[in-house]
Amino acid sequence: METTAAVRPQPLAARRGQPAAARPAAQAREVWLDRLKGLLILSVVIGHILPGPYNTLDQPAAYLFLFHLPAFFMVSGYLYRESDVPLGRLIAKRARRILVPYALYLLLIAGSQLAWAALNGYNTRRFWAKKIPALLLGGQELNQFYCGALWFLTASFTACALFYLVEKTAARLPVRLGIYLAFWAFAHWEAVYLIRGTGPTPWLWDVGFIGCCYMAMGRYL
Repeated sequence: METTAAVRPQPLAARRGQPAAARPAAQAREVWLDRLKGLLILSVVIGHILPGPYNTLDQPAAYLFLFHLPAFFMVSGYLYRESDVPLGRLIAKRARRILVPYALYLLLIAGSQLAWAALNGYNTRRFWAKKIPALLLGGQELNQFYCGALWFLTASFTACALFYLVEKTAARLPVRLGIYLAFWAFAHWEAVYLIRGTGPTPWLWDVGFIGCCYMAMGRYL
């Protein structure tokens, strides 16, 4: 009577063409990143709960705002990997992940407010005349819809688009670092001098320049 030996399945890492021994290290890396992102999210929530203002060091919340958003950008830069994916496809993928949900959520919020205004006898034409510019400008204008925190999504998209542009088009590392330093200088100049006369920028795109620099720090430091 012939017997057949049980065939043991290969480890998942081996089936993917990766050494099985390397799998625990990869899992450990993912664990500490997940924990870090969880702590950063918690710090954002706590920072918004604590009383402001956030632009001075007189309040505890200001110390949280010093690091949690820069750290988010640095984690994104750390996770970036070079690939043969074209620049346009990279940006389009990021737009689908960030801008499409952003737009759908804003339309949902604006639609619910419009319905409320119509049901309560408000002039809907006047409503849209005021709200449409805020929808297009985004950023701090979204406070009209009680979702001002969504400014981070458009700023994050701008930062990623700039970062991908530099990484894909500047072949030499010194050139990349020089561009990031120029972005850093421009962001601070704009925050100190330009924004005083013009007010907040649409989509807070200017924050994307400094966010791009933090992504570079996460990649190269």
